[in-house]
Amino acid sequence: MTGFFDLLKRLAMRIWKHIDDEGFKLPDLQYGLGDTERCVEIPWALSWYRGERRVLDIGYANAEDRYIDSINALNIPELYGLDLVGRSIPGIRPVVGDARSMPFRDGAFDMILCISTLEHIGRDNTIYFNGPIPQDPEGDLSAIREMARITRRNGKIVITVPYGRRMNYGWFQQYDRQSLDRLISASGCRLIRKDLYIYRAGWHQASEDELEDVLYKDNEAPAASGLACILLRR
Repeated sequence: MTGFFDLLKRLAMRIWKHIDDEGFKLPDLQYGLGDTERCVEIPWALSWYRGERRVLDIGYANAEDRYIDSINALNIPELYGLDLVGRSIPGIRPVVGDARSMPFRDGAFDMILCISTLEHIGRDNTIYFNGPIPQDPEGDLSAIREMARITRRNGKIVITVPYGRRMNYGWFQQYDRQSLDRLISASGCRLIRKDLYIYRAGWHQASEDELEDVLYKDNEAPAASGLACILLRR
């Protein structure tokens, strides 16, 4: 865990520099040994912040403390959080709502963050929420269209999802190349960056071929064994 927080400190020091063509880099060969995909996707996602004023985080209510601490460290002027359930967190303006039909005007945000959340939308969310939320196998497509709608022109959408062999685990789905391409296409946005990672005694950058047959908790991973991180521009 020390490596994760050291990385965030270095990230914070250079966050205002122009590194759009660089983004997040794995710091060493055994980075994140025994840790979940959070140690990759949190710094990867936040490395694309460039001082945007209005930012929306989708799925914030169940976020780990290290993510909340990291995003608050950016001192975003207007940081909103959308979730099915409300949670009071200093620095975040809570909004209760469904990502498939969000209560925001067109072009309301400069940047949207959706970290390990999209795979749950339209799935069985009873472990997170007790209300009557209908399941929808295309809920993720509806959600990404909504993200595009509420993002201003040339604004950013940052998404991370479990990646490998296409699987439906009930409470979430794992994407493969075809299903992720379909998701990106549904957004109508431009793909700026797509980075893939695999867990093998730590986290490593990976190719499509390496992730083709990877399943959840393969390779003794504590959670996802494969991860896709994408940056879209509206």
